[in-house]
Amino acid sequence: WDTYSGDVSMAFLRGDDLPEPLYAQVPGLCKVSGNKVFKIIRGVFGLLDAPRPWYKRCRRDLERLGARVCPLDACVFLWFGPESAAESEQELHGILVLHVDDMRAAGNDHWARTKFPEIQKMYVFGEWEKNDFKYTGVQYHYQPGKGLRYGLPTTWTS
Repeated sequence: WDTYSGDVSMAFLRGDDLPEPLYAQVPGLCKVSGNKVFKIIRGVFGLLDAPRPWYKRCRRDLERLGARVCPLDACVFLWFGPESAAESEQELHGILVLHVDDMRAAGNDHWARTKFPEIQKMYVFGEWEKNDFKYTGVQYHYQPGKGLRYGLPTTWTS
């Protein structure tokens, strides 16, 4: 399976509305005159609860595309098939791991042609990288037939 890595642009702003709006003092950089405040209705970076409404929205969207939430980790989404088969006879077709605003995904050819393009349409992403990407300082490299290799690039040898 090919592997993919993508970053959702402004993910927290794409989440569900906060349960209650928050009000914040306008930063001096905004150069707004008078006694004004911001009304914050969605998650923003730095807000402790910001990831939760984003996760809830993303989970709902992925489940609409047929994903099942992994029972061992709620940030891992799994696609099985064929859909016409009994659940006990279905095989894993695709997987997506969500870490805050970053997505890592892999799947068989059918999943990559059908489900993955739907995921790409759901949000605004930075560039999707395929089979070779860096994440939190670790380099990931997939080679068909050889598997996925990851680690600090300086430790790799040809």
